Amino acid sequence: MKILIAGGGEFAENLIKMLNPRENEIIVIEKDEARKRELESKYDILVINKSATDIDVYAREVKMDEINAVLALTNSDEINMLVLAIAKIYNIPIRIGRFAEEKIGELVRELQLGIPITQPKILASIVADYMSSVLTPVHLGRLGSFDLYAVGVAEGDRAAGSRVKDLEMSEEVGKIILMFDGTRFKVPSDDDVLKPGDILVIMAAGTDFIEYIKG
Repeated sequence: MKILIAGGGEFAENLIKMLNPRENEIIVIEKDEARKRELESKYDILVINKSATDIDVYAREVKMDEINAVLALTNSDEINMLVLAIAKIYNIPIRIGRFAEEKIGELVRELQLGIPITQPKILASIVADYMSSVLTPVHLGRLGSFDLYAVGVAEGDRAAGSRVKDLEMSEEVGKIILMFDGTRFKVPSDDDVLKPGDILVIMAAGTDFIEYIKG
């Protein structure tokens, strides 16, 4: 997977560790020169030393047609919203942004720019979504022609204890794009084992994926 991250702060660095640059190609946009050098010295990633508001980055320096996911993680809600809007123009399938203001997060969702992570509500939302999604997938929104669902894995589910590849779920049925195990989000590999308590974010055109997860 090729991932573009806007903002190279602490949150982004923790995410880089979880995403594993050895398995995913990661590009970071970070305007601070010292921070750029620090990140490049620690991780096998490309850091572009420019502002995330610089349109030239997307038009010339990054091959946007090759990007699979854009994560807007700067300290500015306005810049993060702009980054997601640019990602939508390029039809990037996975678009996630961090927002401090709940109203801006709601606007991002209404405009279908991507998935807004509103920090003050995230823990409560995770708990509530898991409680709801154990029985019925929770519809998170739309990304282009696809729907995003949160699905909780429970004991007794077909998926519980299975590796991702053992589900034999084709991308036409649905694709697991994120997993949350209660401590961290990660992009799943084929060999990751799904456990009771995991929350899966699935991108799908319908709901046939439910049979593969719940049985």
